[in-house]
Amino acid sequence: MPEKPTPTPCPASTCSAADFLARASAALENAGASETPAAPSSLSLPAWLKPGSLAICCLKTWPICFTINDEQKRFGPDGKAMVIVEYEDDRPVRVARIVVSFQHAPEVDPTDLTELIWQEVVLSALKGMPYDDSLELILNPGGHFVLGGPDADTGLTGRKLAVDAYGPFVPTGGGAFSGKDPTKLDRSGAYMARCVAKNIVASGIAQRCQVTLTYAIGMAKPLAVEVDTFGTGLLCEDDCLAVAVQTAFDLTPAGIITELDLQRPIYARTAVGGHFGREDFPWEKLDRTGLLMATIR
Repeated sequence: MPEKPTPTPCPASTCSAADFLARASAALENAGASETPAAPSSLSLPAWLKPGSLAICCLKTWPICFTINDEQKRFGPDGKAMVIVEYEDDRPVRVARIVVSFQHAPEVDPTDLTELIWQEVVLSALKGMPYDDSLELILNPGGHFVLGGPDADTGLTGRKLAVDAYGPFVPTGGGAFSGKDPTKLDRSGAYMARCVAKNIVASGIAQRCQVTLTYAIGMAKPLAVEVDTFGTGLLCEDDCLAVAVQTAFDLTPAGIITELDLQRPIYARTAVGGHFGREDFPWEKLDRTGLLMATIR
């Protein structure tokens, strides 16, 4: 196991968003839906079925965990993580850099928590991912982080749309998930597109897949259903697959709500850990692989 990296000071330019685009995507996934085209969805990494850097960003759940379990009250509930992953031929080959910003008590020196964060947060997030001794760990590049939450800069919900979805790997439709009931296709359409794309990849029809759903207010059926397998489709062309999707899945708002059983109090859990890649949510189920295969044959 590589030794713990030394925390590195990081000027703002070093931590810009461009750094974290890496070289895009071993997998994609997302979909929002409203009057504008819904954002896409897809996957191809084993176990997670989502982009590798996003899988590592389960780091974003750690502030809550530490807040709950930290008897010394050193951590606050706010925090964020960014990960740079190097890719070759659309596959992750090395985790190059991890930036972790965490809220802490005023009397705490963030550098004193390096060992704890490395052992309890970073190493667990790196399981199954390629990394070596050159991995760079950067803690609180902005210095002390005492004031957090809505009083600082997170806004009312504290959520970034890209973080709730698939990071920089996929364009978003612009509609937020949180705070909306399942009749709002910004939310339920995104969940269904995730389900569709995941079933396509899990069935072996394609190695990568992006599903885009486009809806208009007052119209139940989507105006457009687009599937992009990025040349990895094995059994039929993408336009044929888009037709099969509409046969295998009910993409109307009522159909989505029924299929995914969305009229239940399940949404509080999306506040910690994100919306995708967690098997306890109904849009992660893989129950249409057989029907998809039968439809395209």
